[in-house]
Amino acid sequence: MTMRGILLGAAGLVMACGEGGGTTDTKPAVARVEVAPPTQSITVGSTATLTATARDAAGAVLTGKTAVWTASPASVATVTQSGVVSGVAPGSAIVSAAIDGVSGNAAITVTAPLPSSSVSVTPTPMLVAIGGTATLTAVVRDRNGTGIPGQTFSYASSDETIATISTTGVVTGIRAGVVTLTATSQEIAGSTLATVVSPTTLAGRVVPADGGSPTGLRFSVLTGTGAGSEMFSTAIDATGAFSLSAPLGPLPTDSVDVVVDVPTEDVVGADCRWDLILCGDVCYEAPMTAHILPWLRRMARRAEVWVADPGRAYLPREGLTAFATYRVPTSLELEDRTERLVTLYRLGG
Repeated sequence: MTMRGILLGAAGLVMACGEGGGTTDTKPAVARVEVAPPTQSITVGSTATLTATARDAAGAVLTGKTAVWTASPASVATVTQSGVVSGVAPGSAIVSAAIDGVSGNAAITVTAPLPSSSVSVTPTPMLVAIGGTATLTAVVRDRNGTGIPGQTFSYASSDETIATISTTGVVTGIRAGVVTLTATSQEIAGSTLATVVSPTTLAGRVVPADGGSPTGLRFSVLTGTGAGSEMFSTAIDATGAFSLSAPLGPLPTDSVDVVVDVPTEDVVGADCRWDLILCGDVCYEAPMTAHILPWLRRMARRAEVWVADPGRAYLPREGLTAFATYRVPTSLELEDRTERLVTLYRLGG
């Protein structure tokens, strides 16, 4: 008997004759499964991602294969079906990936996280108004100073006739005086001194220079510097009125008018008509810095000039006095990071 065949494309046609003749499957079989990395160390509560690759007897990668993941013992580590390993308890575990009945393994070592060594609290020091509130923030840190998330705290005041503190860290001023506030987590404590003072009321009216509405604006007061910085603010209503009581110490209570001028034109070179000039990130490139800085220095002889800068290379250091820092959220698209440390400077004339 004569058999004729034709080869079509890359698939081919295999013909056979004899008893039981028919087609034969030529798909290569999985010879081994590689799990990467083959060893991995993680701490309790952290995760790592493994990958599984199937290869044939010649070492070629076989695509389109799905691995089934298992971990043993599960009391040490667990693994999802996407290969994400989680540390459960200190010890050693084996994570396996099986493809078409062939398995590959990775050795996992789970260690205890670095023990906490301190509790940091902010603000330090702290100001609280009689009858007002402020919030204490506590963070547990390991021996490297890295914050450990998910910790709980108990709070205490050394004299609750001066100030009390709630289970969530909200401090309420009762009477004038100084009190120690303590945050404790797992027998490790951090503390700050809180001074309770009579509140100073700042009331006034915002008058937009263009005659528009001040809706959406807030009136804010910053007290302290660095770790002792506190921001107190209140909303400005549709008529421009605001009233804020804040712990500012023995200052006179005045009614103030604040003129908010948001010009759309380039005001560089104009005569000074402001009491306070706020500049945000104006030294991001050399031409802009050369354009605006000499004018700002002239303005600083007649007005307060504040410059907020996130660490730009073109910001001159002479004539600038830093008085506050903030961590400001940003985006990966703009800054290649999710947060920048911004310093607020006062510019001298």
